[in-house]
Amino acid sequence: MTFDVPAKDLKAAKSAHELFMVNLGALLLLGPMSIFMGVGRVGIVIPMLVSVLFLLYTFNRSRRLADEGPWFVAAHWRLALHNYRWLFIGFALTIVFLLISWALESSIDPHSPNHFVAVALTRIGVMPTLIMIFASFVIGNGGLNQVLRHEVPDKLIEAFPPPASVTVKGVKVT
Repeated sequence: MTFDVPAKDLKAAKSAHELFMVNLGALLLLGPMSIFMGVGRVGIVIPMLVSVLFLLYTFNRSRRLADEGPWFVAAHWRLALHNYRWLFIGFALTIVFLLISWALESSIDPHSPNHFVAVALTRIGVMPTLIMIFASFVIGNGGLNQVLRHEVPDKLIEAFPPPASVTVKGVKVT
């Protein structure tokens, strides 16, 4: 649905999606940086921890806005928070691959040719996170586009209906 939204509320709603995009950019920069620093597998986990900080901030902000902020802004902060789930699915898959790689590496002789299996699993394990980062860019850009069109997804409206004071411009035709 499309809503009548004041300009200041548009800016506040946009900031949720922009913060999500900054998080994705930070992930793309921190990952290679931590790998080049030579910290090993921990270098893959560091960007994930930074992303958790972004998630916690978004969670706290969306809770505060749900209680006391404009409905449109709160809805878009919830949407941005909801977008983190895809990113964390990628993180979970990467962690599973890293744990398998670590278990293999600790059980295989370091001088054995099979040692490269653990290294390959580490390299493959990074792919779910990278794929989800790029997918999240598309999803986050879609949320930003919805703000600019004064829209809120229908599923979010069903879950968190707007108060009677919110003015509807029209129904989105699909």
